[in-house]
Amino acid sequence: SKNTIIEFQGDYWHGNPKRYLREDLSVCQLDKIKKDDIEREYCKQNGIKLIEVWESDFNNEKEAIVEMLSDELK
Repeated sequence: SKNTIIEFQGDYWHGNPKRYLREDLSVCQLDKIKKDDIEREYCKQNGIKLIEVWESDFNNEKEAIVEMLSDELK
């Protein structure tokens, strides 16, 4: 679909909340999270579907992620 973005988020740089406590994040990670929030809001306001996949989820569940993405893009 023209209105779909798929992003693979690196656990470290994007501060995966399943792996990192917010108070332990670096300034660089917090900056990246702020930019991610702005991007999410932009997509929401402009009718763009944003699918985000965490690095660890993809590494641990490749087949399920690929199937989910395939279903989403039909």
